[in-house]
Amino acid sequence: MEDQAFWIKSMLESGGRYRSNILVPLNWLIGITITGLIGTLHFEAPIWLTIGMFFMLLVEFIVYMGVYLYSYTHDKDDLRSDWLVAHKKAIEKVYGDNTVGKIIATDIATGDKKVMLGQQGSKENG
Repeated sequence: MEDQAFWIKSMLESGGRYRSNILVPLNWLIGITITGLIGTLHFEAPIWLTIGMFFMLLVEFIVYMGVYLYSYTHDKDDLRSDWLVAHKKAIEKVYGDNTVGKIIATDIATGDKKVMLGQQGSKENG
């Protein structure tokens, strides 16, 4: 139990070295491109440059939506902040979760306690 408490404490004291989520770099890229597009319109840049910036923004938006949909359908933890995922895993390590976590159940007939391991089965716990 002390090892688990130490692991959770070290996770809580990690000091903010986490990125917000997988889409943050794309958010920055889209923001910089929008700023450039506004700049080309404001300073009356050649039309080819404005059209190029627009198409670059369009491609970035398509990539953004593709990454979002892929992450949403395959692993939703990618869309959560790394900080939240790390704390979720720390909690699941100690208490288990609803799919493979530890569930202590008492057999009504015999009174024996069993540790249920989610959907993987169960094992006796004396």
